[in-house]
Amino acid sequence: MKKNLHRVVLFLLFGLTSYLSGEPDVNKRQVYRLKVYDELQLSVAGEPDLGKLLTINQKGEIFVPLIEKAILFVGLTPREAAEQVRQAYADGYLKAPVVDLKVSKYVQVSGQVVTPGAVRIPFHGKLDLATALINSGGVTDFANAESIKLMTAGEDNTTFTLAEVQGEKGKRLLNPGDQIIVTGNRIANMAVSMEGEIVEPGPVPIPKGGKLDLATAIVRSGGPSDDADLSKIELIPADGGKSSFFSYAAILQGRSGKTLLKGGDRVLVWQSPFVNTGIFMVMEGALSKRGFMLFPLNGKLTLKSAITKAGLIAVANMKNVQVSRVGSKTVRYNMIALKSEVWLQPGDTIKVFEN
Repeated sequence: MKKNLHRVVLFLLFGLTSYLSGEPDVNKRQVYRLKVYDELQLSVAGEPDLGKLLTINQKGEIFVPLIEKAILFVGLTPREAAEQVRQAYADGYLKAPVVDLKVSKYVQVSGQVVTPGAVRIPFHGKLDLATALINSGGVTDFANAESIKLMTAGEDNTTFTLAEVQGEKGKRLLNPGDQIIVTGNRIANMAVSMEGEIVEPGPVPIPKGGKLDLATAIVRSGGPSDDADLSKIELIPADGGKSSFFSYAAILQGRSGKTLLKGGDRVLVWQSPFVNTGIFMVMEGALSKRGFMLFPLNGKLTLKSAITKAGLIAVANMKNVQVSRVGSKTVRYNMIALKSEVWLQPGDTIKVFEN
């Protein structure tokens, strides 16, 4: 009895010593620290106009309403970040502000879905299995309809069929940290899926005993379509890894085109952001074609090219060309003396003055 009592006393003393010394409790959950692209819902008590959904930028910073200076969030806990915002508002803006920051929680969806990646659980709602798959664009042609795996944060692994997900079992609610993995079918092991703005979308077989690289796969599919964004070709690995992005020029001319593909990989050629948008520039002054000019699909246009397309008239003064841009100062250029390229943006107004 005395021996057991002695053990209990030692245990209590050890626990008290650990508490006083600040040693971590191994049974406690690790504190979450903010990362780039995390989303947070900001709310300030009594100030509904300050409520906003915020996203941490690539620099790890965030901008909050009324505060001009960015606040560094990456590496902070949500509580520490809320304190930073509170201090910013308390410094001359609000008296005793009460700030709350809620971090978006996610479910990871990988494998043979159209858009693999994180699916956000609504702040004030719920997310079920079927909705998570829908928000990922649905399954691809390479998906195994008999094997959709759910790996929960509690290490409870369950396999569903696609029919079950589309039925009653698809209403199963998900929790932060859960993972959905859509496995590939037999075809996926032997081919690469070419998708998006490609002339001949569909599977491209991997030669038996051979290799298939990115450039060859695109050529066999007829190349990008007229509506393709040539700066954004995405390689989505079959194993659920991180996507890689390439330009068409880099694929044809550089090492990118020699990237070897594996069965089940997907190559997605994105559509140009300028397709069917009617985004244009305005051409004015001493030009043959004045008025609206559609912006090119690849999003790239120089001042010199725009003037060439519009055509000059005899009285055009190439030493006096004006570019006006919304939200920016109007700039004049001497095109004869100009050595560097001037890149235009949609909505610019170009005016060529007369002699």
